[in-house]
Amino acid sequence: MTWALTLVLMFLMLLALGSQDLLLDYNVVSSAHAEQNSESNAASRKTRKTPALRQNVYKKISEAQEFSDAKDFNGALEVLNKLEKRPKLNAYEKAMVYYLKGFAFYSQDKYPDSIEAFRKIVGNESVPLEFENRVLGTLAQLYFVVENYKEVINVLVRLHGQQDKPTHQSLFALAQAYYLEKEYDRAIETVGRVMAMDRKAGVITSENTLLLLQGCHFEKKNIKQVAGILETLVELYPKKQYWIQLSAVYSQLGLDEKQMSAMELAYRQNYLSKSKEFEMLAQLYLYHALPYKAARLLEKALKNKQMESNKKNLKLLGDAWVLAKEVDKAIVALKKAAKLSKRGDIYERLVELYSEKENWTEVVRNSEEAVKKKDLNNIGRLYLLKGVAHFNLEEFESARTALKKAKKKPKTARFAKSWMRYVDREEQRAMLEESIAEQ
Repeated sequence: MTWALTLVLMFLMLLALGSQDLLLDYNVVSSAHAEQNSESNAASRKTRKTPALRQNVYKKISEAQEFSDAKDFNGALEVLNKLEKRPKLNAYEKAMVYYLKGFAFYSQDKYPDSIEAFRKIVGNESVPLEFENRVLGTLAQLYFVVENYKEVINVLVRLHGQQDKPTHQSLFALAQAYYLEKEYDRAIETVGRVMAMDRKAGVITSENTLLLLQGCHFEKKNIKQVAGILETLVELYPKKQYWIQLSAVYSQLGLDEKQMSAMELAYRQNYLSKSKEFEMLAQLYLYHALPYKAARLLEKALKNKQMESNKKNLKLLGDAWVLAKEVDKAIVALKKAAKLSKRGDIYERLVELYSEKENWTEVVRNSEEAVKKKDLNNIGRLYLLKGVAHFNLEEFESARTALKKAKKKPKTARFAKSWMRYVDREEQRAMLEESIAEQ
């Protein structure tokens, strides 16, 4: 399973949907001022004293923001680089410069440069705590973009340590980063915190959260847990892939009946679409001694062109009808399969079935077709049945010819000899009766 790829795509989707408050908040000066004046954190946390943003610096920052508004990010960077070189900038003013530089680099897809700029803000005691936390969230997303998951973890752990209550989204992102760093136990623990938040809020756990948890347990080979999560997925988010995966997991656990039930429920909900899926369910029916169900399933799938009418599928249908004691239907399917096969083994099967029905003409015809294609399973038995068919058609010489060939094969030699003696006796009796009738 390509869990890692799935998770990265999932996060990028979250990034697109949820990043505006972080990455696109370039009009930061007024909001930072507001935080500077209204910041209130837990009593246990250190209160930060933020120096003033001087008027001459504010003007340059506003100028840089105007360039950013006009999408002239090079112009913004030129203003900011000159401002950064001023020797008397206080720590808060520098943080504003770094923030706007980070945004400008981000807007140009220069992610390493953007990260470097934002990193300079982290740990700056002169900026409001909530502002620094927003920067940490931005950094986490940027590290995801450049696939540096270890730094995602470091940044988010720091962020959560500075928050009264981590957000649902940032906890989920941390769990993803743990997963991608192969720290599955920590990922599972963090997903547990996400799910606890869901329960407390009275909401259903998201599909992506369950998939992440499933991925962790899959990597740890906790197959029972994977099965449990898939059971939840098919209940809350019923989709084809979850039913198919659940059936496969039941198979790994040796739960054969549950494996069949999962596939059958998927079929009833019209989730099966691939030929191999119908074949799998048919094989499960046959394994559980339900040949009629298997045959009906295959018949319908072939009729609806959900399965190709090839040799393999037609033979499977024929075999299912045989096991269901529907010989005539089996013959119809096997005749079609035999014509598509390069081997003669399916004609051998038809010879057996026609022998059971005592349709001796068809036994002879199908025997001859089988010999033409060669690659037979038991040519001795084929000639034996052909000889019996000729005998019943009172074609004694042809019967004797076929039985002689059967006699050359060790497995059928004894039966062929017995039949040859019987043919001789019956031929003599028939000749005697004919002679008497002529007198």
